[in-house]
Amino acid sequence: MKKYCLNLIMCIPAILFLVFPACLRGQSRQNPSDNTSMTVSLSVQVRTQSGSLLDKPAVVTLCTFSGEPMTSETTIGAQAVFTGLKGGSYVVNVQADGYELATAQADLTQTKMTQVLIVKLKPDRGLGVSNAGPGGIVLAPKVQKEIKQGYNAIRRGLLEEAVKHLESAHKMAPNSADIAYLLGVVYEKKNDPAGAGRLWDQALRSDPNHVPSLLAYGNLLLKEKNPEEARKYSQRALEEAPDSWQAHNLLALALLSQHSTGEAIEQAELAVKLGKGEAAPSLLTLGQALAADHQNERAVMELEAFLVQEPTDPQAQAVRELISQLRNSSNAPASLGTGAPSHPR
Repeated sequence: MKKYCLNLIMCIPAILFLVFPACLRGQSRQNPSDNTSMTVSLSVQVRTQSGSLLDKPAVVTLCTFSGEPMTSETTIGAQAVFTGLKGGSYVVNVQADGYELATAQADLTQTKMTQVLIVKLKPDRGLGVSNAGPGGIVLAPKVQKEIKQGYNAIRRGLLEEAVKHLESAHKMAPNSADIAYLLGVVYEKKNDPAGAGRLWDQALRSDPNHVPSLLAYGNLLLKEKNPEEARKYSQRALEEAPDSWQAHNLLALALLSQHSTGEAIEQAELAVKLGKGEAAPSLLTLGQALAADHQNERAVMELEAFLVQEPTDPQAQAVRELISQLRNSSNAPASLGTGAPSHPR
């Protein structure tokens, strides 16, 4: 089963947290193959941003500094060990469900038989794009460069420049689901949902199990008042990534739109649990589902927890008004006043 860095991209304001992986080409660094003396071991320890050991499997890929993937290992006890390595510079990519793909550099010397590299993962709150094409083939450095420039343009709000770089990358790697997906994100930011949907559909033709595109397309369907189809896409995402809090959150929103409040509460609770404090949008979803189920006291608690984590969220004022409404009414269901549940980020 493929693992993606899932970034629920449903609500584009939370888009700016992607860490682009490397295996990038270097010119001045020594490649490991250039050193023929004694070998050493590299222990890669994977941790969360807070420094605690990651409590789920991660895939660690070791590359030469010049961009050639060497081998991959799945962590055991938040650690992956590579043995028989020559001295030199390596690039390490770490990928875990619910987190951004992280990249670190390891400079191995022959002074220690075993050397340790600690890699901290950021929660995936935005784009989930890797540097690998279909079948795990690493994209050419020129393609990676265009992707990175396109993403940097997105961060600066230069959408036309982003399109230029990403379309260039798309021409060089037309079967990359990641690139088509990212282009779709830009089109959505350009207020062109039809163009975004076309690109996400193209990404899913290249890779039917591409989780970021499944979630993005599902959210688009939810915005278009088609919760039944959105539900199908969220379920497909869960088949590929059952521990994705973003997929559970999308399913909860689809169920809530269909007035299946009991099931929506269950899915939102799962999203909160799986997110482990890093899934603020699921607190908002859970609060709305509880409010719709007339569980006002508990709804207020979850909504206040959301505001603690996201005090400047664009919907923060609407959430405060909803809390006030819930406190003033012990029976009537309340909502954010939009006629539809809030979309995840």
